[in-house]
Amino acid sequence: MADFKRISLILMTSVAGATLAACDGASSVASPGEGVIVVPAPAPAPAPSPTPSPTPTPGTPAASCPTGTTDAGIVGSFRGCRIPSLITTAVTLQKLPGVAYEMNGRVDVGVDRGGAGTGGTAASLTIQPGVIVYANTTNADNDFLVVNRGSTINAEGTASQPIIFTAQQNLTGGVTDESQGLWGGIILAGRAPISNCNLAGVTGGAVNCENVVEGTGNALYGGATAGDNSGVLRYVQVRYSGTVISPNNELQGITTGGVGSGTRIEYVQIHNSSDDGIEIFGGTHNARYLVVTGADDDSIDTDVGWKGFIQFAIAIQKPSNTQSDNYVMEIDSNNNEDALPRQNGRIANFTFVHTSTGTNAGLRLRGGADFTFVNGIFVSGRPCLNVVAGTTDNGGKSTIRAANAALDEAGPPRVPFQLLRLHRRALHRNRAE
Repeated sequence: MADFKRISLILMTSVAGATLAACDGASSVASPGEGVIVVPAPAPAPAPSPTPSPTPTPGTPAASCPTGTTDAGIVGSFRGCRIPSLITTAVTLQKLPGVAYEMNGRVDVGVDRGGAGTGGTAASLTIQPGVIVYANTTNADNDFLVVNRGSTINAEGTASQPIIFTAQQNLTGGVTDESQGLWGGIILAGRAPISNCNLAGVTGGAVNCENVVEGTGNALYGGATAGDNSGVLRYVQVRYSGTVISPNNELQGITTGGVGSGTRIEYVQIHNSSDDGIEIFGGTHNARYLVVTGADDDSIDTDVGWKGFIQFAIAIQKPSNTQSDNYVMEIDSNNNEDALPRQNGRIANFTFVHTSTGTNAGLRLRGGADFTFVNGIFVSGRPCLNVVAGTTDNGGKSTIRAANAALDEAGPPRVPFQLLRLHRRALHRNRAE
């Protein structure tokens, strides 16, 4: 596989075309940067007022922080402006020259409103294009952002000015191609149906079926509102995230729990997560133009009753994986084969580059989940797909049983296309010719 350091930054607007023509994807996609944040030139200053405010030149820290934030000092070429740990109103992070916004420990947007949406406090966090949000990795706390049930994030960047979530070291030149796990990432908690209720006797998909987002201790997700809206993540990069709190208790690049179909996740890149790139716990949301590079565990992990679509995706694993159980995609059910709602995912127009030699396949499908793969390119030295059927209850082996509406069972995995599997050695040979 080509040296990871030689691979250039993904242009988010090219994902669709790259997915269809990325037979050499292993040599054309990777790190979004090694500690250098490109600051677009500011818009021309308006005509001076009697008391004009100085505007720093690109690469110069701002003189002060905007109202509602706390001055955290100079970080690299930025003025660090700390956002509150609890947001209970409508807050906007403006794109200001020389300003980067700091998360100091856990930041909550809103107070959980419950599955019915009747409690807690709703809030919204709006982030303007080009804003940089970084985690204060000099503290002892786990730094991560939680958008709680009933609240929203509106992070809509542009192709030329993506919104960047990263670690402090990325602003000070302290990251390399191997950097990962420097902060905890983004968590969206919604009120859409899930199957892993944490209370006995509760029916999956019910308004009171909820669970705790792993790694948070108390951020709840789940409910009965399939169209729930947690906001927008669009033209967003998440860099150097993923924190292992304890075994099987991790934070990813992006974690969604019970997120509904009203949420938009598009043109998103997750780079160098020390755990999964994105892990989806139930819910009904979709994703388009999704790029995961350098994940140390699974690039895309879906669980516990998720029903949704992913279209136009690229996933390229880190060449030097440290996990022994890492797949490009892992599709699972939390060890409850027939819990309802049953997972039923569909992915189309994808390019996967699998680098691990410690797994039995590039994709793992198990737990009674239903899935459809359409129009994909797969680069690996291992088999493409490993299907595990863990129980023979309810009329046949799970995961490969015939369709059964009573079990919310759509039937065996569907691969209605000729999966193109390219062995890496053959890829290198063709490239040399």
